[in-house]
Amino acid sequence: MKISRLLTSSFLLLTLFALSAAAQTPQSDQASAIATIVQKAMKTDHLRAVMVKVTQGDKVVVRQAFGESMTGVPATTAMHFRNGAVAFAYLGTLLMKFVDEHKVRLDDTIERWMPDLPEANKVTLKMLANQTSGYPDFETDPKFLAAFNADPFHIFTFEERLKIAFSRPIQFEPGTNWSYAHTNFMILGEILSKIGRKPLDALLREKVLGPMGLKNTNASQTSEIPSPILHAFDSERRTALKIPSDYEAMTGPHLLGFGKKQDNCAPSCGPQTNVYNYGLGIVRSGSWILQNPLLGGLGAIEAYLPSKKIAIAVAVIFAPEAFDSQGNYANSSDTLFGSIGAYMAPDDAPPLPPSAKTSPMPESPKALPSVADTSVQSAIVAAVENDRKRFGGHTPVPATLIGVWDNKGGSFIRAFGYADLENKVPLTPADHFRIGSNTKTFVISVLLQLVAEKKLGLDDSLSRFSLGVTIPNAEGITVRELCSRS
Repeated sequence: MKISRLLTSSFLLLTLFALSAAAQTPQSDQASAIATIVQKAMKTDHLRAVMVKVTQGDKVVVRQAFGESMTGVPATTAMHFRNGAVAFAYLGTLLMKFVDEHKVRLDDTIERWMPDLPEANKVTLKMLANQTSGYPDFETDPKFLAAFNADPFHIFTFEERLKIAFSRPIQFEPGTNWSYAHTNFMILGEILSKIGRKPLDALLREKVLGPMGLKNTNASQTSEIPSPILHAFDSERRTALKIPSDYEAMTGPHLLGFGKKQDNCAPSCGPQTNVYNYGLGIVRSGSWILQNPLLGGLGAIEAYLPSKKIAIAVAVIFAPEAFDSQGNYANSSDTLFGSIGAYMAPDDAPPLPPSAKTSPMPESPKALPSVADTSVQSAIVAAVENDRKRFGGHTPVPATLIGVWDNKGGSFIRAFGYADLENKVPLTPADHFRIGSNTKTFVISVLLQLVAEKKLGLDDSLSRFSLGVTIPNAEGITVRELCSRS
């Protein structure tokens, strides 16, 4: 069997949610178990929405969307989202097609098509697809990040990205190390277009996406995503917007052991392990082949276990609690895939990172209690009642409403006392009240939205705005200072 044919069959999972599933029968035990895994992850990882499809051979085990794309808009399996690094697998497939057609060899050097690139007489097509060329990643260049954060809708041309990439020296001699770099596949795409003598999107449609039945996978030169859209929310531009930190052969393991840490390409450079090793546009993890993009507040994974013909596809978006105080967040689709994969193939489960296998150290702190525990709830009630007496003198404070939420997704809400003391009407959690200075948080949220939309800047002076009143020294007071009470 030709390599490209094997690859194409392996990547049928990338049809994802685009293909019409057969008429669904009532949920199987497998589907129910996977739904339980997803729902648990949504609570523990603070996921706003999840789309998941699992197949085994020709059988669709589950195809379902959970949660909301936006508030009040349920997520559906018809929604579109950016596929990120999954496109690398398409390019790898197209390259192997051309190898099968004897148009190129993997060891051809790229000077034949792009002779002006650094080390073009040493860098091969295989090195581009294996991420071993040594070319620097334009997406990690400070100049690119600054330009992107300033205008995320700017369409960077091939020439712009190439210039940014090679404003830095190559990271290592071609073929001597491994480093994840979008530059490799940008160049490979340009070369594949030259080999096929057609635009890249036309070649992919003809030779990869069409044969795989990916009718709803499209290339676009703009930022537009076809409707309906799985909306995502992320924190990538928080530093640029000055948001304070206290806001929250192809599939073979041929590169195992290859690569090392290197200061000038950290954190991209590193050794290839059984948990994660690269090959011609795809990732191998144990016996599974996959891609797992994380960008713009959306995490996803598309994985396939050839020996059992099991395919798993997951896409997630995040609730605010998923981000730490610095705006960092993990690709929770990875852990979801690990759990589902272990359930579907317990004898060939996806390998876990070493850190996930280690037992807690003896000196590790005791796990925090959950507010779902009745003993914890009783302690909370006792503490509130004690404070009501302490701050109310001989008569308890007339009414208290408390809410407690823990990091496990548990919550405890309780009302104490009376909403109407004279008529002895009990207070309930559904009663409304004034929120006072909490409105300042809402105002700041609106302000930051306007900053993101470039309608104003945090360092604009108040004199810019017609407020209808005279403010002393308005020219010397900025919006930031107004919000900071300085």
